Amino acid sequence: MMSSEVFCPQCYQTNDSALETCGFCGASLNKKNTQIRTTVNIPRGADSPDFGAAESEPHLQIPVGGIGFSFGDGKAIIRESTGSFILGRYGPSAVTNTGFVDLMEYDAANMGVSRSHARISFVDNAFVVEDLDSTNGSWLNDVKLTSRLNYPLHNNDRLMLGRLMMRVHLGERPSANSITFSLQNESLPLIEGQQILTLAALQTDILPYLAALECLQQTLDASGQRPSAPAAILSLTAVPNNTLTIQAHGLTEAVASIRARVIPWRSLRQNVIGSALDTIDPIIYQSVIQVAANILLDHNPAISQDEKFSAVETLTPHLLLIALNPYTLTL
Repeated sequence: MMSSEVFCPQCYQTNDSALETCGFCGASLNKKNTQIRTTVNIPRGADSPDFGAAESEPHLQIPVGGIGFSFGDGKAIIRESTGSFILGRYGPSAVTNTGFVDLMEYDAANMGVSRSHARISFVDNAFVVEDLDSTNGSWLNDVKLTSRLNYPLHNNDRLMLGRLMMRVHLGERPSANSITFSLQNESLPLIEGQQILTLAALQTDILPYLAALECLQQTLDASGQRPSAPAAILSLTAVPNNTLTIQAHGLTEAVASIRARVIPWRSLRQNVIGSALDTIDPIIYQSVIQVAANILLDHNPAISQDEKFSAVETLTPHLLLIALNPYTLTL
């Protein structure tokens, strides 16, 4: 049955059929092409769907920084850009643009997909999904999404809009995603009145610090089930004072996590900075374990207890090295 509403091809809002232009954005309404079915209400016996056994999915070639969705029948959608777009249904006569992905060829109408069902966005270096008050709801794996909240997407996630199931495929993070940060240590030895970087400090403090950052980044990538681009140092500059400036790519989230979680931890425990790892109090060790758990939850709130336990076990020695290191990370 056809509705008495028309669908704006520019902003995807519904309008009364008597209007000639969209009441939301002012775009012209082509009524011949914008009149569509109302969303089918699909009854459910439970709040969460039964996803069943995982089907064999095609191996998609996703461009660096891109995202793809496969439907288990050889069909797939691939987006090369990190720009925001809406998943919904419109029909073969649609006038669409790059901000809208029409799912009609995947039987979206009968599967209960709303006209503007969900939005995919790129936020804080990660793709997220947001349900747009859809009629039949959205699920990420076995979690029903709360409308208007962002949920991070991970490689091989199962996303269901209404009853339309798709798999998420993520490309590698862009290698151009670089960050510049500094490591400072006011206790460096003075040589001819200047504090300089010694070879001993480079070997015992700096290189282990960078290796620990890379381990943190790889653990976050693994937790998010996304490909991990190798970390690389683009430049390393030691100036004649207490600062070492580093430009790197592949470490953005790791550096952000140290800034958000480890630096505040250090500010409250100045007396243990520089301590040998084998001399610290068990209470300090336990507090670093909690920091590791918080970092993982920051990046993947849906992480399972088993995955979190394993990741914390991997991360803790590296975070301990960073937390006790005489160098402080600054941006």
